Amino acid sequence: GKRSIVVDMKQAEGVEVVRKLMSDADVVIQNFRPGAMERLGLGYEDVKAARAESLRPIIDRKLAAVARRS
Repeated sequence: GKRSIVVDMKQAEGVEVVRKLMSDADVVIQNFRPGAMERLGLGYEDVKAARAESLRPIIDRKLAAVARRS
């Protein structure tokens, strides 16, 4: 029962598709480099603002393939 799609997030249309999907999602899991989602306008605060009318919280998880150095 799983479905998947491929989206080119380098295109404005692709970012809009992801934005629409995220506006109805309960959980978002991504593994981009730190700051990438924010640069695309898809960071936690962006999604939270888009869901302002919804009372459901959103869970945002970031997975790192390589540890970040401080």
